[in-house]
Amino acid sequence: MRFLRPVMAFQAFCDQQTDGGGWTLVWSYTFTTYSSFNTGANEVTPRPTWTASSAITRVSTTAPLSETHYEAMNFDLWRTIGNQTLIKSNINNWIACKEGTGSIVREKAGSVSCKLVKQGSQQCAGVEPTRLLKGSAGPYHISPPVVCIITLKRIRVVVGPRVTRAAKTKQIS
Repeated sequence: MRFLRPVMAFQAFCDQQTDGGGWTLVWSYTFTTYSSFNTGANEVTPRPTWTASSAITRVSTTAPLSETHYEAMNFDLWRTIGNQTLIKSNINNWIACKEGTGSIVREKAGSVSCKLVKQGSQQCAGVEPTRLLKGSAGPYHISPPVVCIITLKRIRVVVGPRVTRAAKTKQIS
């Protein structure tokens, strides 16, 4: 038997319920000053290994094993898992995004096609991001005409090829 590309095994938390399942948790984070959320010194922690020239918080390369295990899988591995992202928040809307000219997993600014998965906030009710920007602390979504930055409070980012359970069973057998 020959593998055409290297195979790497790792433990991961997988979400098989949200928006059809097939999602692998790659990043779960909180903030350095959660109790004073709106202060200028508040930063995401931990952060992935993506380019972030102004970020000063701890970098993680450990896959989170639950949604409250604040870690970030090595960013270079994200694109090997899939190219769609599901962003789940404890205070904001949950959104699922497909690449357009922009991509979180490829760290590229541009258009994205997102849909609302779960309404979690009235602040950005019904807003679906259409663009991905790349800032000095990493990528973030924007939603014209109202800017709704999706990186709020405790966020979980999950990436997946969106393989259904039936397809997974078929692949294994």
